[in-house]
Amino acid sequence: MNDYVDGFNLYNGLLKNSDHRWLDLVALFTSLFPAYRVRLVRYFTADLKGKASPHDPGIVTRQQTYLRALATLDRLVIHRGHFEVRPARYRRRRRGDGESEMVDVWRPEEKGSDVNLATYLVRDAFLEEADVYVVVSNDSDLEEPVRIVASELGKRVFLIFPHGRESQELMKCGHERVVWIGSGKLHQSHLPNPVMSGRTPLFRPAEWVPDLDRAEIRRQK
Repeated sequence: MNDYVDGFNLYNGLLKNSDHRWLDLVALFTSLFPAYRVRLVRYFTADLKGKASPHDPGIVTRQQTYLRALATLDRLVIHRGHFEVRPARYRRRRRGDGESEMVDVWRPEEKGSDVNLATYLVRDAFLEEADVYVVVSNDSDLEEPVRIVASELGKRVFLIFPHGRESQELMKCGHERVVWIGSGKLHQSHLPNPVMSGRTPLFRPAEWVPDLDRAEIRRQK
């Protein structure tokens, strides 16, 4: 079984603000699909830049720590697109009087991950790298590659929708079934803390510590 993960889609749809951001993806797919052996997890993302979230400057460090932790896993490969932050103008309502005004903002855009995911999905299926292909994304741009793999190449394709709703475009692609990720599976699939990268310990970011762990730390103090 090969797994293809749209990293930002998974994070924003399922993991953001949860206690499960320190996630072992190989362990997660092993738990979700006990009848299959996880051959390879392909994780598609892009390196954040400092302007991605000016109100949260630590976001870049947290992402890099997590990516370094993922890179220690056997059977997982990280594929990087690129991240662009561009100036833009948006209209918003002012507080108080309710009048609208134009404001300058930095608009983050991730580029390349959907193309990379589609490319490797079709490539691996054509080369018959696995017997089952799992796609984790709500991105409707993946409609055609998923259709080719499922309908034209005749491969078994399972879909996982991180945003809790089905993509109607992907539902038409001849997939075999949809799998949903429950909180119990996420809870069972955390990385150890710390993760050892060679001789370097990589600790889960403090902002990602589950509430129960924080309570235990306070109790021990």
